[in-house]
Amino acid sequence: MQDGKVRVLVVDRSKDFVNSLAMLLQLQGCDVRTGATAADALNELARFQPNVLILDSHLQDGADGLDVARRLCDQELAQRPLIIIMSAWATDQHRRAALAACADHFLPKPADPDAVVELAIAGRT
Repeated sequence: MQDGKVRVLVVDRSKDFVNSLAMLLQLQGCDVRTGATAADALNELARFQPNVLILDSHLQDGADGLDVARRLCDQELAQRPLIIIMSAWATDQHRRAALAACADHFLPKPADPDAVVELAIAGRT
């Protein structure tokens, strides 16, 4: 953490969700970046080096968020961010797929924003 702030990257196809969650995280003192596509996620991961990645399972560009998580885990990093995958498809099969793709947590949508913030902050403080 730089300056004692948790760095959080939120990547989701819903602009309203991204903006709302970013605002809640910022109010808790987090440094937040956002995106909507797999390219956004990969670019910001390299530049921003977040402590926490909150990732939609299906991104705006049609990419699979689970592939982004897998790519991240295939990299040799000094410290991998906590990965939270969220999906509107909340079956047990989707949960297992997210965890197999290297996610630390799987949350069904709609998720309680306060619970997401708490998980993000608790996961990397």
